[in-house]
Amino acid sequence: MAKEASAAGFYETGGKKFPRLQILTAAQILDNRRPQVPFGFSEGFKKAEREKSGGQGELL
Repeated sequence: MAKEASAAGFYETGGKKFPRLQILTAAQILDNRRPQVPFGFSEGFKKAEREKSGGQGELL
């Protein structure tokens, strides 16, 4: 099982690599061990521009 997980490779984002497939036992989870996940990276996301007009447009 570990061999198959390592064969899945890595996911790279934000200049860091994370295993694509991670195996944790129930004992590891109960010991507060968590999988490595790429939180906090926002590459590819842009903040939308605020609309300049404050009024509502006309329907017809």
